[in-house]
Amino acid sequence: MKENHQEIYLALRNAVIAGGKAIMDVHDRDDFRIFTKQGVEVQDQTARKEISTNYTTEADLASHRAIAQIVGEECHKGIPLIFEETYNGQATRCTYISFDEMDGTEKFIKREPGFMVLSQYIENGIPVVSVNYDPINDKLFYAIKGEGSFINDSKIKLSLTASIRNARVIVSARDKEKPENADYWKFMQSNFGERLFSGLATGSRMAAVLSGDYDCFVNNTSESLHVWDIGMTLNISEAGGLVSRKDGSPIEFQKPGFIDGLVCSANVALHEEMIQLLMQHK
Repeated sequence: MKENHQEIYLALRNAVIAGGKAIMDVHDRDDFRIFTKQGVEVQDQTARKEISTNYTTEADLASHRAIAQIVGEECHKGIPLIFEETYNGQATRCTYISFDEMDGTEKFIKREPGFMVLSQYIENGIPVVSVNYDPINDKLFYAIKGEGSFINDSKIKLSLTASIRNARVIVSARDKEKPENADYWKFMQSNFGERLFSGLATGSRMAAVLSGDYDCFVNNTSESLHVWDIGMTLNISEAGGLVSRKDGSPIEFQKPGFIDGLVCSANVALHEEMIQLLMQHK
């Protein structure tokens, strides 16, 4: 491993674990504060139950502070930092470190599993180091380009399930629940039946593929993803899998903006078959 990559890996590892511990400190309390993205506290109990992706919590903010204490607020060793919690629309650069201080805030508020701390180092538009932490299960998912993908320091290789006829597939809950996605959900059900599942947050769905619980994760256009949401694509590819947009085109990390239609598969053959299937649904 290059010396600077080793240093970045160790910094990210320390940062995501610190962020995860900060999250659990809040999680273990009976109550916690919830805010809108504009910083207004949500007091109404009915509103608190109508969970929105526009909410943040004490845990998100505590994780941010813990991470920033280790890597800084704007730069780490001269590398620009992009945080989900403080992102203000600045253009993504070709070389940067991104953090999602708590991917899955909605799951956290509902006291459900499926939240993680995500981080990745992008060098000249290419993912080089990815370190991600599941604090509920105390699992560290990390990958270094050219050196493999690991769960708690054990190197992994993904499933060789060769056909979608046998694949277990997980999708976003919004792909199932939103009325405008009814045709898509019916299409997926007709192809996968009882092997189709919905739920978790983006990082946790990728982690579920890495752990072998599922063979594919498909994100339709019902939720747009930013660079900090997809910090585990390197983990998938280094374990023998493949990640692309829904039309099969590659993910571009050097450009700002949102990514719609993400597909993660445990191996190349399965990925190609899944892309062909999805192209049938317009």
